[in-house]
Amino acid sequence: MIDRAYVDALLGELAAAVGLAGLRLDDGDACAFAVDDGAIRVDLRFLPPLDAIDLMVWPPELELSGKRVLAMMAANFCWQGAEGATLALEPRSRTPVLQRRCFENDLAHGGLRAAVERMVRYARVLPGYLASIDDGLGQPAGMPGPNGGLRA
Repeated sequence: MIDRAYVDALLGELAAAVGLAGLRLDDGDACAFAVDDGAIRVDLRFLPPLDAIDLMVWPPELELSGKRVLAMMAANFCWQGAEGATLALEPRSRTPVLQRRCFENDLAHGGLRAAVERMVRYARVLPGYLASIDDGLGQPAGMPGPNGGLRA
C-alpha cells in the first residue's frame, strides 16, 4: 500500500533526476512539470484507492488529421514504441496525449522515473512520426502494419 509520503518521496527523486528544485503533490493529489523548455508537459495524479499514479504526457503541439488519429489508435495495438503508454486524445482540447497508470510494483526502484523518461522520449519522437503520415510516405520504417507484421 502506498501513501502520499511515499509518492512525495518518489517525486523528490524524480525532481532531482530531471533538475527540478522540488516536486510534491498538491491538495488535489496531483503535480505537473514541463521539460524541453516547456514543449512537453508531464502531469501526475496519485490515486490512493488504486495504489497507483496516473501519468499523462503532452507532446509538443501537433497538427491532427484523420489519418494521424488513426495511426495513433493503431499504434496502441501494434507498436511497442510507447512501452506501456496509451495514445489518446484529451477530450476537451482534442490534444494528443500519452497515458499510463503505474501501480505500486511499477514505482519501486526508480520505476516512476523510468516510466516518465520513456514517455517523454516517446513524446519527443511522436510529432515526427505523425508528421510523416500525410506526406505520402505511408508508415515509417519500424512501424508495423495493422496486423502487427503477422502473415497468414
